[in-house]
Amino acid sequence: MTSFKFSPGLATVRQARQCQQELRDIVDAGMTLQQAHVSADLAEELQFNEDFLKSHSLKAASEELEKLIASAPSFEIIVAVEPSDIFLQDLIVWFRINLNAQALVNYKVRRSIGGGMIVRTRNRMYDFSFRPKVVAGRQHLVEVLRRV
Repeated sequence: MTSFKFSPGLATVRQARQCQQELRDIVDAGMTLQQAHVSADLAEELQFNEDFLKSHSLKAASEELEKLIASAPSFEIIVAVEPSDIFLQDLIVWFRINLNAQALVNYKVRRSIGGGMIVRTRNRMYDFSFRPKVVAGRQHLVEVLRRV
């Protein structure tokens, strides 16, 4: 049996929820895909899940997408500067290959971390930022500057 899966282009919880809401609206309106104007994200999802749709209704797809969103592991990445699209796509691919094929990744920009990144899961935080190293080395920096 074919299951519904996230396409490679669907990266964030927000994107997934927007697709699910859009699909639910189509179902609630009693429209077919041919009658509906769908977003590029939803079109990509539906094309990626073409085999699922051959044997299931749009309502079933909407319900499966809702279940998938609820069960998918989500990660929040905090970076110091706005990441490029290529970097984000590479990061998502890494998460999906190394951690979970259905992982969703959100990101925030927080300039105060200085560089590197912080990765947050539902119950853990991994700090790979430069800030702790700078703060830990503050006293050493003061000593170096006194000698100059």
